[in-house]
Amino acid sequence: MVCAKRHFAGTTSMAVPRRPLRFSKGICVTPDHRRRGIARALIDTMIAWASAQGCVECASDAPIDNAASHSLHRALDFTETECVVFFRRPISAARRDDPPIP
Repeated sequence: MVCAKRHFAGTTSMAVPRRPLRFSKGICVTPDHRRRGIARALIDTMIAWASAQGCVECASDAPIDNAASHSLHRALDFTETECVVFFRRPISAARRDDPPIP
Protein backbone atom coordinates (compact mmCIF):
# COMPACT_ATOMS: atom_id res chain seq x y z
CA MET A 1 0.00 0.00 0.00
CA VAL A 2 1.27 3.44 -0.86
CA CYS A 3 0.00 6.61 0.79
CA ALA A 4 -0.91 9.82 -1.05
CA LYS A 5 2.68 11.11 -0.92
CA ARG A 6 3.93 7.92 -2.62
CA HIS A 7 5.60 6.55 0.50
CA PHE A 8 5.38 2.88 1.38
CA ALA A 9 2.90 2.54 4.24
CA GLY A 10 2.20 -1.14 4.81
CA THR A 11 1.64 -4.59 3.43
CA THR A 12 0.03 -7.94 4.15
CA SER A 13 0.26 -11.33 2.53
CA MET A 14 -2.03 -14.31 2.43
CA ALA A 15 -1.46 -18.04 2.33
CA VAL A 16 -3.98 -20.42 0.85
CA PRO A 17 -3.72 -23.60 2.95
CA ARG A 18 -7.20 -24.93 2.09
CA ARG A 19 -10.64 -23.72 1.29
CA PRO A 20 -12.69 -22.22 2.85
CA LEU A 21 -9.83 -20.69 4.87
CA ARG A 22 -7.28 -18.00 4.06
CA PHE A 23 -4.37 -17.27 6.37
CA SER A 24 -2.92 -13.80 6.85
CA LYS A 25 0.85 -14.25 6.94
CA GLY A 26 1.67 -10.82 8.25
CA ILE A 27 0.39 -7.30 8.67
CA CYS A 28 3.07 -4.64 8.49
CA VAL A 29 2.52 -0.90 8.66
CA THR A 30 5.50 1.42 8.88
CA PRO A 31 5.75 3.31 12.19
CA ASP A 32 5.10 6.71 10.58
CA HIS A 33 1.81 5.45 9.13
CA ARG A 34 0.35 3.59 12.11
CA ARG A 35 -2.95 4.50 13.79
CA ARG A 36 -4.41 5.75 10.48
CA GLY A 37 -6.58 2.77 9.49
CA ILE A 38 -4.04 1.28 7.07
CA ALA A 39 -3.96 -2.17 8.72
CA ARG A 40 -7.77 -2.27 8.66
CA ALA A 41 -7.82 -1.28 4.97
CA LEU A 42 -5.26 -4.00 4.16
CA ILE A 43 -7.21 -6.68 6.05
CA ASP A 44 -10.57 -5.52 4.67
CA THR A 45 -9.17 -5.75 1.13
CA MET A 46 -7.72 -9.18 1.82
CA ILE A 47 -11.02 -10.40 3.29
CA ALA A 48 -13.02 -9.02 0.35
CA TRP A 49 -10.73 -10.89 -2.05
CA ALA A 50 -10.97 -14.10 -0.01
CA SER A 51 -14.76 -13.80 0.15
CA ALA A 52 -14.91 -13.42 -3.63
CA GLN A 53 -12.91 -16.68 -3.84
CA GLY A 54 -15.56 -18.49 -1.78
CA CYS A 55 -13.74 -18.43 1.55
CA VAL A 56 -15.68 -18.08 4.77
CA GLU A 57 -12.88 -17.56 7.29
CA CYS A 58 -9.54 -15.79 7.60
CA ALA A 59 -6.94 -16.81 10.18
CA SER A 60 -3.79 -15.10 11.42
CA ASP A 61 -1.14 -15.52 14.08
CA ALA A 62 1.11 -13.40 16.25
CA PRO A 63 4.07 -14.11 18.52
CA ILE A 64 2.97 -14.93 22.04
CA ASP A 65 4.79 -11.91 23.49
CA ASN A 66 3.58 -9.34 20.94
CA ALA A 67 0.78 -7.60 22.87
CA ALA A 68 0.50 -4.82 20.26
CA SER A 69 -0.23 -7.38 17.55
CA HIS A 70 -2.80 -9.11 19.77
CA SER A 71 -4.55 -5.76 20.30
CA LEU A 72 -4.48 -5.03 16.58
CA HIS A 73 -5.97 -8.42 15.73
CA ARG A 74 -8.77 -7.94 18.26
CA ALA A 75 -9.47 -4.46 16.87
CA LEU A 76 -9.71 -6.05 13.39
CA ASP A 77 -12.38 -8.48 14.68
CA PHE A 78 -10.14 -11.56 14.94
CA THR A 79 -10.79 -13.83 17.93
CA GLU A 80 -8.09 -15.77 19.73
CA THR A 81 -8.42 -19.52 19.29
CA GLU A 82 -5.35 -21.12 20.89
CA CYS A 83 -1.74 -20.61 21.97
CA VAL A 84 1.03 -22.78 20.58
CA VAL A 85 4.58 -23.39 21.72
CA PHE A 86 7.00 -24.46 18.97
CA PHE A 87 9.96 -26.71 19.68
CA ARG A 88 13.09 -27.47 17.72
CA ARG A 89 16.04 -29.80 17.99
CA PRO A 90 19.22 -29.41 15.95
CA ILE A 91 20.07 -32.47 13.88
CA SER A 92 23.52 -32.54 15.48
CA ALA A 93 21.85 -33.27 18.83
CA ALA A 94 20.80 -36.76 17.66
CA ARG A 95 22.63 -39.54 19.48
CA ARG A 96 25.01 -41.59 17.38
CA ASP A 97 23.42 -44.84 18.58
CA ASP A 98 19.90 -43.82 17.51
CA PRO A 99 18.66 -46.28 14.89
CA PRO A 100 18.17 -44.81 11.42
CA ILE A 101 14.63 -44.06 10.35
CA PRO A 102 13.62 -46.23 7.36
